[in-house]
Amino acid sequence: MRRFTLAAIVCLPLALSNGLLRPAVAAPPSAAQLPQNAKWMIHIDLQALVQTELAEAARAERPRLTHLMQRWFQAKFGINPHEDLDSLTLFSDSYDEHQGTMILRADYAMDKVRDAFDQNPDVTKEAWEGYTLYTIEPERRSRLRPAEDNGDARRRLLPRRQDNDNTAANRDEVQEAPSERAMTVILVNDKSMVIASSPERAKKAVGLVRGDSPILAEDSPLLAEVEEGALLYGAAIDLQQIQHRAGFFPVLAQHERIYWTIGGSDGELNVKLVLHAHTEDVAEQMEKSLEGSIAFGKVWAADSENLRQVFDKRQLSREGKRVQLTGHAEMETVRAVIGELRERLQQRLQLGNEGAAGRRADSR
Repeated sequence: MRRFTLAAIVCLPLALSNGLLRPAVAAPPSAAQLPQNAKWMIHIDLQALVQTELAEAARAERPRLTHLMQRWFQAKFGINPHEDLDSLTLFSDSYDEHQGTMILRADYAMDKVRDAFDQNPDVTKEAWEGYTLYTIEPERRSRLRPAEDNGDARRRLLPRRQDNDNTAANRDEVQEAPSERAMTVILVNDKSMVIASSPERAKKAVGLVRGDSPILAEDSPLLAEVEEGALLYGAAIDLQQIQHRAGFFPVLAQHERIYWTIGGSDGELNVKLVLHAHTEDVAEQMEKSLEGSIAFGKVWAADSENLRQVFDKRQLSREGKRVQLTGHAEMETVRAVIGELRERLQQRLQLGNEGAAGRRADSR
């Protein structure tokens, strides 16, 4: 959990929309898990996710890997991934980097997790109101820099070296990279675990789990697009508060609210994206942008009947400042698309590696 930024709730739904198939009946996000001042959230129904057709097919395709993973989860956390996972909820009251909270609900073994923390030298402990705060310090990492190797024109990477000599002007020393932020974990009970970007946020989340902290109102705009049976629900409001000016953020900052929903029923996968822009002009431009992406997808998928079906079933609409994009596809079609995309990616990586090898050969 390196960063708690809106980028997480932009990328995650897009990634999952390519891979999720028929879910079991999914539970909607619980308002009791969210603070009343939350600005963004993601709720993932893990119990339904592990019962999707795709997950079942993956387990059948790689039984040995599945068995090893189950043994690892059982040994580390006392969890059977197919039976004991419940949900994961992420949220924050800020769009700043490294600010946010996760609440994991699962039937895990507290003793095993506690022992793992106790044995980790990078974890510090603090007692608080009958709980233990485990603050996990990131591992110290080095930034490798190239250095000359005895006059040889070829360059090498040097490992980090420990010594007491403070004169580094004439020696090949690797400078230590800035450390990442720490995070705090609280094992609230044998069903809920809090993971937060600071001890203060972790403590506040404990109140949400216990039910003695102010929670998000049921009529909050953050929950306006919740649908029964959603595998994943993501939402963000008050987007004008975004200060970042990189990636998707300039686009998002021109909107009031944004929602994502991924679910399925009757053998189909359903995806919905809803944008509420500040002005109708922005909404019109977003409609054109999404329309262009659909058109490009159809051209890009010209040699694939399955991909064409996916893009043909996209529906785009606009009403005032509200833009909605929906899509659905049969499960078998989506499974075929996933396989084709995997092959395309493997081919692209192979071509990239061959090209890099060719450039290295030419440089010699």
